[in-house]
Parts: sequence; structure tokens; C-alpha cells
Amino acid sequence: TGGEELDRTMDAAILVIAKAQAPDGYINTQTQLTGKKRWTIPRDHELYNLGHLMTAACIHHRMTGKNNFLQVARKAADYLYPVFSERKPELALITYNPTQIMGLVELYRVTRERKYLELAQTFVDIHGSVPGGTDHNQTRVPVREETEAVGHSVLGGYLWAGVTDVYTETGEQALGETLKRLWDDISTRKMYV
Repeated sequence: TGGEELDRTMDAAILVIAKAQAPDGYINTQTQLTGKKRWTIPRDHELYNLGHLMTAACIHHRMTGKNNFLQVARKAADYLYPVFSERKPELALITYNPTQIMGLVELYRVTRERKYLELAQTFVDIHGSVPGGTDHNQTRVPVREETEAVGHSVLGGYLWAGVTDVYTETGEQALGETLKRLWDDISTRKMYV
């Protein structure tokens, strides 16, 4: 059937992705194939790609019950954990297009591995935490201090969806208040018919 063929196609693609993954869990081919240094150019979308990979792997696992793609995602998240848990200021601006927050929360939901939720919280904490950020990617101020929806709507949407995921799992009041402020700003001042 079409489902079996799709399953085989997915397994083949997942095998290629797994082979491209570095032994330490890192995967971003435009960095790996060009010799660029990791985590130096925010717009290289390293975390963006990993976030979508984690989300896709979780959906694949839910739909098929298979762990092959989930193993790739866990290896990537396990690599990210020590790199970003230290909260080094020079890495705070790398969170340019923050799909990794959503991906990590999904990985937590699937595996119940608490460190993935902790890492998602870390990314929320460091987003906007160092000087040099801009309104464009919502890094001018820390998330909990945001009072107005500013900047690129897709970057903001990814950030605030990830923050919503973290809030859903933790119930942190400050995040809930921030999300309400932003929703009020978007829905009463930024939407037009």
C-alpha cells in the first residue's frame, strides 16, 4: 500500500539524516560541509534546523511508533544540553529563529526526559539576555520583559509558540503574564482587517 511505500521512503531518508549527524549529535549540513565554526553566525539557522528536526522526529514517532528518527533527535538534543545549559553570553544571540524551544518541549512530551524541558526553559531564559539584540528577532529584551510584539512576525511566532509550550508544561506565572501581554498587543493593536 501507499503507507508501506511511504514508510520505506521515510526510513531511507532517516538513515541518510542519521549518517549526516556528527558523532557528538550535531547536525547542520551547511556548517558541516563548509567547515564553518559552529554557533558563530545566528542567521545560519543551526537551532532552527534542529528544532524542526526534533519536532518532525516526535511526530514520526507518534505516527509510526518507530524510534529511528527519534534517536537522531535525542542525540541532537543531548548534544545541545551541555553546550547551552552553561548559558554562555556569546551563545545567547544564536537563538535567531527559535524553533528549538518547540522541538525540545515536544521531545520532552514524547520521552518524559526532564532535561529536554529544562533546556527549552534555558533557551527562553537566554533569549534577549545579552546586549546587542534587536527588535527584529525579539532579542532586545528578555522574554519575560516583553511588553509589545515587535519585529519579524515569523521569528516572533516561533518564539512565542515555544514560550507557550514551556508555559503549558511548567505553569510559570511570569511566562503566562508575558504571553497575555503580547496577545493583547497583537490582537488589539497589531491585527488589521
